[in-house]
Amino acid sequence: MNKLVDIVKTCLGVICAAMVTLIAAGTLFAADGPPPYPPPDLEPGGLTEAELQVIDLALCSILLDRSDMSFKKDYVDDPFRLEAVQKSLDDPLFLVSWTYDWDAFLLDTQPLDAIIRRAADEFDDMSDTADPSRPPSFHSLEFPPEIGIEVRPIIERLDRAVAIAGQRLETRVFGVLGDESLEFIRSWLVCRFFSDQLDDYGNPECPVEETYGADPRFLEALEKIPVHDLLLIAADLTKVVEESAELLKQHTDAFQNTEPVYIQGTSGWIAIGTTDADVWVWNPDKPPVILVEPGGDDFYRGPFGAAGSLHGEQLPDVTVLIDLEGDDVYVSRERGQGSGCLGIAVVVDMDGNDIWRAGRMSQGSGVFGVGILRDDAGNDVYHADLHVQGAGFAGLGLLWNGGGDDTYRGAMYAQGFGYPKGFGLLADRDGNDSYFAGGTYHSWPTWGSYMLSCSQGFAFGMRPVASGGIGFLHDRNGNDVYNADVFSQGSSYWYGIGALVDDAGNDQFSAQVYSQGAGIHLSAGILISRGGNDNFSCDHQAQGFAHDYSVGWLINEGGNNNYSVKTNGQGCAVTNSVAVLLDREGNDAYLTWENNKGHGYGEKIRGFGNIGLQIDMQGNDVYSLDIAENGGWWTLHSWYAGIDVPESWWHIETDEETGEEISRKLVIPDDTGWRSVSCMP
Repeated sequence: MNKLVDIVKTCLGVICAAMVTLIAAGTLFAADGPPPYPPPDLEPGGLTEAELQVIDLALCSILLDRSDMSFKKDYVDDPFRLEAVQKSLDDPLFLVSWTYDWDAFLLDTQPLDAIIRRAADEFDDMSDTADPSRPPSFHSLEFPPEIGIEVRPIIERLDRAVAIAGQRLETRVFGVLGDESLEFIRSWLVCRFFSDQLDDYGNPECPVEETYGADPRFLEALEKIPVHDLLLIAADLTKVVEESAELLKQHTDAFQNTEPVYIQGTSGWIAIGTTDADVWVWNPDKPPVILVEPGGDDFYRGPFGAAGSLHGEQLPDVTVLIDLEGDDVYVSRERGQGSGCLGIAVVVDMDGNDIWRAGRMSQGSGVFGVGILRDDAGNDVYHADLHVQGAGFAGLGLLWNGGGDDTYRGAMYAQGFGYPKGFGLLADRDGNDSYFAGGTYHSWPTWGSYMLSCSQGFAFGMRPVASGGIGFLHDRNGNDVYNADVFSQGSSYWYGIGALVDDAGNDQFSAQVYSQGAGIHLSAGILISRGGNDNFSCDHQAQGFAHDYSVGWLINEGGNNNYSVKTNGQGCAVTNSVAVLLDREGNDAYLTWENNKGHGYGEKIRGFGNIGLQIDMQGNDVYSLDIAENGGWWTLHSWYAGIDVPESWWHIETDEETGEEISRKLVIPDDTGWRSVSCMP
């Protein structure tokens, strides 16, 4: 037995050494510098006709067709299921088109209110409660003479917008939930997210809940909250905030005050800073509902940019923070920096290299509310804990970054995370960025020392009582690095959609388990990389993986890419699922250590099977398992297939003078010769 173990170790060592040799020799291509800026124009994406042909051929070779990918994956019902989730499980190809549609939308420059309105379309829980018949009674603001007349009407408009949003929130959202339900939610959320800090929140009485379940009072409130209406209220406010920020930016010289000033507005206290470096320390007796900071390298300490109150908190229901320029530092051990929990918070920082540090439910976090954090430019650092950096739960969390080489670090539920009835989106427009999630919260004993991430385009449901939401990480450009632990990088658990799209650049993806395009337990996950030479590494269950009536996709459109997974990956479907790894072009290397559980894998279980496909459309490719080869076609039984498209299947037209390729068309031979079976129509 020991001799056998030694032989296995020797074989693995030979494989790894071979991969290292290939990398050193240049067969496996590493990142070779930054991509062009701005990124190349990308057409609206989707699977090509040629790719669909090869998928059809692979399915036909195992006596299946596309309709067989749509077998039943819906065995539990609840009122929280999102339509996009249901369609993705019913038809795995829908998940691809849905993700590409969002990608095309985010590729363009969109105002935040347009993004919020599109997110609202994912929810159909509109309230039948009418808007208030009369707006709040406004009064003229009394500005000190140092505040120029150019900016006064802009600030007054902000005041009105915040007051109107607060009234609409009270009527259309809080009025639907009711006072008793609101008070219970405040306590329940503290118990759920701050159980180790109960004394800080007045130590509310926490309900006893089953491991798999939730208090019926919470589920009733979750069902009642009209997320669609909530997002539209936030969109209207955000539109005014963005327009106001642009106008204020043009008139920074109108702020002649040498000390911060406070003005009593209709919405509450309005704080106005100076063009010098200001220090803001949170004063609970005078919390600013609106804060305008015209310039300087400023320091914020406390829950600035936090709205809504948990049990034991006293924060405004709606808040706006606008910082026009400067290298700023934001620090809060509590919530803050675009945290909407039973409220709406909008934070806009328009310039500078900023540092953002906060606790839980921060940096674009919406929990029964909406939290928005927009940072336009600069090399920024984001560091936060739990449910942060674009995380939504019964609401929307959005972190939007316009450019710069940024660093994102979160512990869990971060960087594009969707909990039930939630949409979490992190959208980064440009720069070489670094994403890390994990390292704090332990995983289940099953995975030993691994830590939980649940981040970087991850959706999570409350099994078995509430379907998950939508978690989306979208990075438009740059050479980026993604690191995470368990559950990450376009993955999901229990009736959610987790998506990660990286549009350009040479990127590095590293994770541990259930990652890189993985659907787990009746769920859907997808990772799409649209360009660059990328490296993907994961320990287990990854790179187009699906488990237990789920769907998982990894699609890579271009570049010379490396894929490494120890076990169960690369188009691997287990327990009645569908998983696909599709690489469009480039010279690629595929490494997996477990024989016959990679390079496309499926099996029969529970009376029927799985569908696991690995498709490589072009290039000279390397595989670690004997079953697969460059230009090959492989399968062992009726549940999985792999095709590395031979060069002979491509009809290529070239320029007569330069010899450069003009176009190529896939022409599959009428008789492929595989088992003498022709799958052509």
